[in-house]
Amino acid sequence: NCSQAQLVTKQRSTMIGVLLLALCALSLLRFARFRQRFVRALKSIPGPPGVPLLGNSIELLRCDTTELHDKLVLWTSQYGPRIKIDVCNTHWIMHTSPELAEQIVTNATFNRKAKDYEYMHEWLGIGILMDHGPNWFKHRKALTEAFHFRVLENFMPIYQEQSEILVEKLLSFGGRAVDVFPVFKLYTLDVILETAMGVRCRAQENDSDYVRAVAGLTQITFWRMYNILGQSDVAFRFSRYYRPYRQMIKVSNDFTMTVIRRRRSEMESAENQETEGDFEEGSKRRSALLDKLLRMEIDGRKLTDEEIKDQVNSFMFAGHDTTSSALTFIMYLLAKHPDVQRKLYKEVKEVFGDSKHPTFTQSTLNNLKFMDQVIKEALRLYPSV
Repeated sequence: NCSQAQLVTKQRSTMIGVLLLALCALSLLRFARFRQRFVRALKSIPGPPGVPLLGNSIELLRCDTTELHDKLVLWTSQYGPRIKIDVCNTHWIMHTSPELAEQIVTNATFNRKAKDYEYMHEWLGIGILMDHGPNWFKHRKALTEAFHFRVLENFMPIYQEQSEILVEKLLSFGGRAVDVFPVFKLYTLDVILETAMGVRCRAQENDSDYVRAVAGLTQITFWRMYNILGQSDVAFRFSRYYRPYRQMIKVSNDFTMTVIRRRRSEMESAENQETEGDFEEGSKRRSALLDKLLRMEIDGRKLTDEEIKDQVNSFMFAGHDTTSSALTFIMYLLAKHPDVQRKLYKEVKEVFGDSKHPTFTQSTLNNLKFMDQVIKEALRLYPSV
């Protein structure tokens, strides 16, 4: 009986081993077939030639962020509206086709961010830009109220004040050729900091550690996405960017957390709570977005300071970069089409007259019908998101 039991046990072990081996073989076969179809599909997409294993990594290794943009534009002009770029074992499919873009942005399957976004995680955390799935929908729905048109109208004095500083800065160039993108980035930083966080940074007028940190973090983050030295956390630690990256992360987080804690303390100690969108006189205008985040409840609990920091940093990064890109392309198109520029200037003169410091209101802006068309056409031709 003992020998029979041992025999049965041995047979069962053998059967289990054979079954596991068969499952492994089947899994490997399915993976091989998937890989074969994947490689075949990739081969059908044109792109710049690379070297074995490394792909286009060596060529991209020598590029900074500006040179990368020029390189991508060159490749799409050479190989078409859809190209394949290989960075070691990572394959990028880049497209410039509006039809393909529509399929991607309207498909919920692509709601989850690509692996490249992980390089932003340490800086931006799990904010609205990095989140996905049900959690993303909850936060997006809750945050939508902070951007109601009535709330945005309260910010009109801020828009006007910062715009006048921008105009004076542009006039100071005296007709010289200038790269307006960094100028617009400082302008949008000033606007978003004051409207989103209630802080006057004066980025257009004075240098600051926070402004330098945001600019540096943006540059290093994009560098990590396409450079093989940055894609590995271990290799990144030994790169020349790691130490300044850590310092800039600290500057950014310290600045944001200080603003959040100060505002939370003010709200908790105030006898009469301000409503969202209310402002104090002078420089301490209140932030609708920050106040909304401090009052917000998700699943029956208030957000922690860390969660609010992630949301604020996400809005700061995404908001100032995309808006400055849009403004830059609008200026570029107006320079290319002087007839459109003259027509737009005529409309502005008709609405605001000859005043050097006209008062902006929602009503006057609504009268700028042609300007609205210009902005929308620029965004259609050069989408900043």
